[in-house]
Amino acid sequence: MITRVAAIAFVLLAAVACRPSSAEDIKRELALSERNLEVPFCYLRHGTRSWPILLRPLRKDEKITLSARHKDELLGNGEKLKLGDVAIAISAEGKLVVDAGSEKPDSAPLVVELDVTLRRDDGIVQTQRLSVRPAPPSRPLTYIADLVDDLIRIFGQPEAGRFKPLSKDGFDQYFRRLQAHGMTRLVVWHSPFPYFTRPEDHDPKDWQRYERQARAILECDELSQSLEKTRSLPSWLWLRFLMAMRLNREAGPMFARSAAEHGIALTASFRPFEPALTKYYDVPAFDADGNHLGGFLPLATPIVNSSPDQVGFAHYRVVLDRMGQRDMGLLSTLELPGLNEDTVADLLKRFGPTGGFELRASRFAPIDPDSFVLVQQSSGDFQLQPFQKIRAQAEARREFLPGIRLERVDATTARLVGVDVSKDLRFLVLTHTAAPSDKPALELDKEFPVQLRAKAGNRLNRETIYWALDEATPAGRNTRIAAITSNGEFRSLFDACTSSINALLSHPQRIPLPGNAIVIDRGDPWSVELLDFQQPAARRMASTQLKSLFAMSPPRGGYDEIFISTRSHVDLAPTIADGVDGQKPLAHYYRTKRQYLHHLGLDKAYAPRSLADAPRVRDAARTPESVEQLTTWQDGEWRGSCQSPDSPFVWRQARNAAVGDGVTQLLRDLERDFPGVRIRAIVPPRESAIDRIHKALDAMPAPGGGTYGRDYYRRLWCSNNHSPATGEGMAMVDLRGTGIEPVFLGSGAYPTDRAPFEMFVREQIADLAENRGSSHRKPRSYFYEGQFTLRTADPADGRKQREAIIRHLLSHKDDIGEVLLYEAADWLYFLPLSDPDLCGHGFLDRKADPE
Repeated sequence: MITRVAAIAFVLLAAVACRPSSAEDIKRELALSERNLEVPFCYLRHGTRSWPILLRPLRKDEKITLSARHKDELLGNGEKLKLGDVAIAISAEGKLVVDAGSEKPDSAPLVVELDVTLRRDDGIVQTQRLSVRPAPPSRPLTYIADLVDDLIRIFGQPEAGRFKPLSKDGFDQYFRRLQAHGMTRLVVWHSPFPYFTRPEDHDPKDWQRYERQARAILECDELSQSLEKTRSLPSWLWLRFLMAMRLNREAGPMFARSAAEHGIALTASFRPFEPALTKYYDVPAFDADGNHLGGFLPLATPIVNSSPDQVGFAHYRVVLDRMGQRDMGLLSTLELPGLNEDTVADLLKRFGPTGGFELRASRFAPIDPDSFVLVQQSSGDFQLQPFQKIRAQAEARREFLPGIRLERVDATTARLVGVDVSKDLRFLVLTHTAAPSDKPALELDKEFPVQLRAKAGNRLNRETIYWALDEATPAGRNTRIAAITSNGEFRSLFDACTSSINALLSHPQRIPLPGNAIVIDRGDPWSVELLDFQQPAARRMASTQLKSLFAMSPPRGGYDEIFISTRSHVDLAPTIADGVDGQKPLAHYYRTKRQYLHHLGLDKAYAPRSLADAPRVRDAARTPESVEQLTTWQDGEWRGSCQSPDSPFVWRQARNAAVGDGVTQLLRDLERDFPGVRIRAIVPPRESAIDRIHKALDAMPAPGGGTYGRDYYRRLWCSNNHSPATGEGMAMVDLRGTGIEPVFLGSGAYPTDRAPFEMFVREQIADLAENRGSSHRKPRSYFYEGQFTLRTADPADGRKQREAIIRHLLSHKDDIGEVLLYEAADWLYFLPLSDPDLCGHGFLDRKADPE
């Protein structure tokens, strides 16, 4: 029986071969895939290669004939062709076969236009002209697919605002593109929750909840009607496509089978530092009474959605609680800087002990009433509906905190004391009972409206604080989250926070509180954005995901190796940033247009729970003064490297060490669970290597005078695929006793001068000389974000730079055996197939250009 959700996935995605209802329909039915026309068929010189070209098997009254032409000259026709030493035919399975096994080494390659004609007894039914040409030789290059981009390219129709049905011939043309580029392997990153999965690989309750919530979004007629009006691909159009594909059990085997048929081996990629992407997508879910059920994270694995306490990092509140120091993380006071004694006296006189301030605790942030949320029905199923339909019930569930009192601290500061909030209530919303028109106006600082203090007296300063402005104004709507907007886009908490900052840039320094609200995001106890691989459940989750992909492969081909990456989108909503002017409100950097280097977002308030047992962390938690090393931002804390055990930044260093240990355990588990499988892992440079690079740049003469300076390092490293604040601990992995193959983190997006680049490569090679103890001894892979050279305003210069870098890397034959190129979709669709030399990386066959 086809379940309701399977039917939805089928309608949205499956390539339906409708059975004809009459003889006339049979006569018109086509067999050759239209997608044959998109990409050349690149045969294997001195070998044999075949390709599926039919949508269905041929019937008894059908046959295919071939005609080959070159520059309008007919070279041959028939059911089989022999063109010199090359034979072309259609196999019994309906595949186009080019056999060049007898091709002489010095013979000219075959380049022909091949007319493929489907015939029946009553005449020609269909004809296609296909391009046949030689494939470039296999290259020491491999593309890394961030698969969502590739799927959008394969099936998306932006001009129509829709997707083509999921079909194997779509994958077939994609893998032919890889053949045209000389690729024999594709590293595939699916998303934190792979697009191809099996329900039986998840806890039944977790899967059922995911399925029900995904189905509600797929079934929502109101959202569908809105999306049908677009002539683009808004975020929730392609997210719905991906969710439906995840519910289609045939999708994964179809992809793997197509890869195997085209001789493309698949590498399953896993990113330890990218589990949910809540910076973008997080849909609030409620029951019919307005109780918040948590967020639906469409790109997160079901266990991350349902049980972050089993797999996620712990908030510093949890770490302190586990050490018996609960009061040091327990919020009790909101300081109000700039509130003078006259204003405090007036507020107490007019409004009593609270001064008119009202504080509510909530599990969810302020939400745009017109945006969609999920609401669970009595049946257990969910419906997607505008928040305004459930708003009254949901907001009634917020907890009013009646015990607060307004006190004066000194002449310029007041405070609200008596704050007592449950650890499970993430958000506090501070408002005031006065009308916006009341005089004198109550105003708070737009950048630091409140300062948090714990019951023990220490500051709590890793939280995110922003203004939710009057929702009757456009700026007010933009400061509220909208997980799914009416036009299929999103406004995450990150967006709401930065919208708030932008909206206030031109305002006076102090903003009226009446009519507006201050939102304090304390963070949930457990993170869905950071996985704690010291926990067995997190390691099992990773292993199970990868086993699912391997299980979808045919007996020969498909997924056969594992790649562990450092890529991360963990960058949650910030109040403060660190940059050239030090730690300042993010508003400062927006306003001055000065460079900031790090968002100091809530993600950095979390760490593996083992920090509760780390000696230096326990020492820091002994007094309210020293505990601020854990609970507040430290000057310079997130700049530079932080791997040394004697680092002054106790929280960050212990966090990195625990990450290194957790990833080490993950790699050892994967080697045990996948015996004989090649496992590669990016290993970032150690602190000592980065120090050597900095010193070399400080001393290296620059062409324009002076030296390059250590800031030039930002132009060298792979910044798009590594966030040290999140994944630096991966530089500290211990590979002793394993055969794990370390991969150089590699080079980034910026054009670089030759001397610093070559020094940078040398230092990376020296840093991995001992492979972190691994027994691997062969040349390693090097990660290169070369896709940015395809997007430059000067493609010729980008090509020159790219080719010089790749040549230099591959010249280190003992150490670098392969270059990994990020964003496969860019290479496959930006490098024109009409230029075989360019897309086939022909520069590798030529001598290097003169120096």
